[in-house]
Amino acid sequence: MTVLSLLAGMLVALPAGAPPVLPAGDLTGDGTADAIEYVTTDFENCLIVITPADTAGAFAGRTFEHEATGFGDCDYDYFLKGLGQVRDDGSWQLFFDGYLVGELSTLRRTADDFVVETAPRSTQAPVDLTVTDADGDGRDDTVTETSDLASQAFASTVDGSGRFVSSVEVASFPSTTVLTPDDASINYGQPAGILVETTEVIIGFTPTGTTEVFVDGTFVTDVQAPEEFPGVSAVHVDLPLLAPGSHTVEARYLGDTQVLPSRGTTTIRVGQATTTTALTITPSSPLAGSPTKVSVSVRPTPAQGGPATGLVVVLIDWRQPKVLRLAAGKASTTLVLARGRHQVQVAYAGDAFRTASATTRVVTVR
Repeated sequence: MTVLSLLAGMLVALPAGAPPVLPAGDLTGDGTADAIEYVTTDFENCLIVITPADTAGAFAGRTFEHEATGFGDCDYDYFLKGLGQVRDDGSWQLFFDGYLVGELSTLRRTADDFVVETAPRSTQAPVDLTVTDADGDGRDDTVTETSDLASQAFASTVDGSGRFVSSVEVASFPSTTVLTPDDASINYGQPAGILVETTEVIIGFTPTGTTEVFVDGTFVTDVQAPEEFPGVSAVHVDLPLLAPGSHTVEARYLGDTQVLPSRGTTTIRVGQATTTTALTITPSSPLAGSPTKVSVSVRPTPAQGGPATGLVVVLIDWRQPKVLRLAAGKASTTLVLARGRHQVQVAYAGDAFRTASATTRVVTVR
């Protein structure tokens, strides 16, 4: 692959309107990375020294210094620094803050200098600083800081000239979501439900917003959970009818402006509904050689899962099997019986949702 074809491929991959690709640390936009040094002046101050690599123009042969006062010495773990390709011309910009200060700042390039500017709002006691392309247009545009106190976090937007535009508070409080089933083991047809509780685990802010509920990965519903008590929101969710088997129920709390998202799962095991098979013989004392009606009904427990389906077998004295298909849980047939005492047996084979069952009646034919 030639250099030209490689560059052409890179350009095709860039989003429309993306800035040019310049080396990381090119603060002046001339296509070369500039030197950035951090020199400790005392235990709470750090001198930031920028030496452009420009060979011509307003920045050539010059050095620029800024003393970050009160941010801690240059080697302090929480003297935070980050570079972002925020300028429309593809050049980079330095952002910095300190745990002891909580003032997000930047050294923004002007026509011939670097000036200090601060964000409208900053995170207290920051421990992390990231510069990202939030809208995916190829230009870094958002500086986000989080705090180890979980007191707050701010995301600051930067425009194509390197200026701070706005700062908004973003979620930083972790949460946990716990699901408690009404009953972890039920039979088909029984109602299933869960209690969803979401807790903000550090400060005690009550989570607000939407929670989505899924069964076996399929979306069921979304709910707004009211406050149960400070720091905890809770809501009961009725689930759809569950088929026999093991089901994974998941709740996804989507987060709000303060509380981060979280998920919780539980398992509900569903057995087959039990059944009772009954039969009726009409007339109850039949005559030999006359038609005798045998009616069969299969009743599931619980009944909420609907009537039984499938097949029943009718036998006379364990012989002459006759197979019937249930309709709405019932079936019937007509037999002609010989004089004497007979056993009529009926067996329900069961189906995917209901257990098998059987019954026997003794009938005397005159």
